[in-house]
This record gives sequence, C-alpha cells and structure tokens, in this order.
Amino acid sequence: MVLIPLRSYRLFNDVLPSLVLSNVILIVRWAMVLIVGGIILERKLVKQGRDALTVTLPSKWLKDKGLKAGQSVYIDIEKNNLIVKSSSTSQFREITVDLRDEERGMIWHKSMGKYVDGYDKIVLLHNNPELVQMVPKMMLGMIIEEHTQSRTVVKSLISTPENNIDIVIRRVVHMFEQQAILLEELAKGKATLNDVKDQETLLDTNIYYCLRYINKYHMQMDSYKHFLLCAIVESAADLVTQISKYIGKDVKLAKTIREGVQSYNKYFFTTDLKAMYTALRSFRNNVKTKTFTEGLAFELAEILYNNIGYLMDREK
Repeated sequence: MVLIPLRSYRLFNDVLPSLVLSNVILIVRWAMVLIVGGIILERKLVKQGRDALTVTLPSKWLKDKGLKAGQSVYIDIEKNNLIVKSSSTSQFREITVDLRDEERGMIWHKSMGKYVDGYDKIVLLHNNPELVQMVPKMMLGMIIEEHTQSRTVVKSLISTPENNIDIVIRRVVHMFEQQAILLEELAKGKATLNDVKDQETLLDTNIYYCLRYINKYHMQMDSYKHFLLCAIVESAADLVTQISKYIGKDVKLAKTIREGVQSYNKYFFTTDLKAMYTALRSFRNNVKTKTFTEGLAFELAEILYNNIGYLMDREK
C-alpha cells in the first residue's frame, strides 16, 4: 500500500538496549497511521480546543516506558518529522566485554563494536593491558576512566551531543577531501605518505563516531543512507591511501582525484543530482586505466559514482 500524505511525521522510541528501534510512524491526512514494531495501527485525530489536534499513544509503548497520565514526553521537530521521546536525554548504557585470551583483531572488533553500538560505559576485562590501552584512542568522545593489568573502563565524555547529523556527516566528508588534497601535495613533494595515512586514521576515527552517533542519537527511517555513506567514504579513503603509495610524481592524476573528491563533497549536500552525476562522470572518464595506479583511481571514481541517486534522494 502506498500512502501519499499531505504532511508526514515520525514518532520514535528511545533506542532500546538491543538497538532494536520500536518506531512509530505518524502520517497525517484524514486519520493517523502508526507503525509500531511492524504492526500497523490507526489513530483518529481528535480536535481539542480551537486549533489543537491530539492523538493517543500506544498503550504498550507507554507501559514499556513507564509513562502515566500527567508525566511529560519530549518532542523534537526536525524538518518534516516530529520525534517524541520518553526522556530528554539518551538512556545511559553500560556493558562488560570479556577480552581475555583474545587475538588482537578480536579485541579491536569486540571493543569498537560496543562503542559504535552507543554504550556510554564499556568495561573491558583483559590480560593484555598494553594492547587494550590503544583501542580507546579510536573512540572519539570517550576517555579511559580506569586501567589496570586486568580491567579497563572507558566512559563517554559527551553529555550533550551535536543536534544535527549533517554536522557530523559534513565533518567526515570534509576530512576525506583533506586526504585527497594531501595526495596531490604528496605528488608535488610537499607532503609525505605518513601525512596521508595520518589523515585516513583521523577520518576513520570520525567515521566510527558518526556510526555511533547514528545508533545512539539519530536512528530514523533514512539512517541506512547515512550508514551507506560512511561505508562509501571509508572504502574510498582506503583507496586514496593505496594510491598514495604508488602515485610518485604523477601530479596530473593526483589533481584529477582531488577535483573528483571535491566535487563529491560540494554536491552531496545539495539536491543537484545532475551536477553530481556530471562531475563524477567526468572524473571517471578522465581517469585512464593503463597503469595499476590509474586502475585504483578508476575504482575510486566508481565507488563515489555508485549509489548517488539513492543517497541524494533524501528529505531536506
């Protein structure tokens, strides 16, 4: 069934501990349709006073949140969306992770997985204090509260997060652009390979924070597009680092890459899909594929070119 409402609103729960969102979608036309955990309900808009309309909230949602008549809920107005929360702040979440006798890679994945999941306090049980101490360096907004030979506690410093996902996304894309600029500087002999790698590390840190932010503060119906963008930028940044190893003094190719990345940055936050399409087509067509480095550059152009129609088709 396709609904084409005059106006549409979305009502969300707080993120549950399992990160399964029981979201409620409100579509205003002549009545109100709510989708709660996949179950479609209908609510009539009830006139109250001269201009106000009211709607009842699902009893299960109210019970799960412990809400009763006379208590407050908190409403955020974001673009065309109305987000209703049971609390003005995100629920504090804590978890203990057993890392004892785990390999380096598993320690990384288990720890960062809980960070991205949105936990505010992560207790790491381990028998490798030197290695575990390195992990929180990639956890933007977290500090080591306690560190011993067998236990490390990492806690969030952020009490009030940025209130706009676009700010977080823009920072990620801007850092990607800076990496491309450094690639051109490297080809000109004005930067080093380590400069490019360091920029990628900084970018990766912010991508992890972006994923955490989406999970913790911005889980909405189009959040999968933000996840996809993070994946695209992370893959593209990896390629720029690979290209930097073989770019040599090929300033022309480095300039083409830098201009292509800047075009992606410039047009992504607009609704001008045609301009984005034209710029990235030009980027791809201007890259030859005669050498290994050019092949990597072409793959970079392809990664950025793919899914632009899907990513840019979003509410403003």
